[in-house]
Amino acid sequence: MKKAFFAAVAALSLSISAQGGVLQHQGANGKIEGVEISTSAMADVNGRQYELTTTGAGLRNKKVAILKVKVYVGQFLVSDSGAFVRDLGGALDSVDNMKAVAMRMSFLRSVEVEKLVDAYKLGMEANNLNLSAPDVQGFLQAVQDGGDAQGGQDMVVVGEKLADGTEVVTYQNSEGKTWTINGAAGFVKGIMSLWIGNTIEKETEQLKKNLILGN
Repeated sequence: MKKAFFAAVAALSLSISAQGGVLQHQGANGKIEGVEISTSAMADVNGRQYELTTTGAGLRNKKVAILKVKVYVGQFLVSDSGAFVRDLGGALDSVDNMKAVAMRMSFLRSVEVEKLVDAYKLGMEANNLNLSAPDVQGFLQAVQDGGDAQGGQDMVVVGEKLADGTEVVTYQNSEGKTWTINGAAGFVKGIMSLWIGNTIEKETEQLKKNLILGN
């Protein structure tokens, strides 16, 4: 069973080295916690290029005991800002109308990979994703293989909908290395639900509002 699982993941995931990262940010719209917020970006994934517009940005906090710990500054970007629904209930579904979307996370502190994986699994469960699906397993394996989030560095997730109907998610770790996972219909929206879908904490709800409504 284990061999079959890892064979499926290997077939889905392709590891490559990013040259300067998959997102090249453009323009400036102020700063959050010292992180410059872009107005737009150029995504370049395996030679496929997309012009993206930043919809919003915000701070991801994590409540630890009685304290709020600042984890990362997030920025959400879409290929068609006119088709993006700036409504908490409709934003996620409007991802279906995008050729490409991206989430940039600029980490303010280091986070162990086990905590990243656990957080993503909780978010997936909150959004009714099938954790046993090969594409979802491929994404989680990419996060695991990517290692810890490093403070002062970016992690990026880019989703694409190709002309042949294939949905592709590319995960870039703190060192700029990328993993590309091909998925079934709804894969991109499912992964992006981690940030603009159902939330399980007040802190993630506030980030969601900032990403969708604008910071």
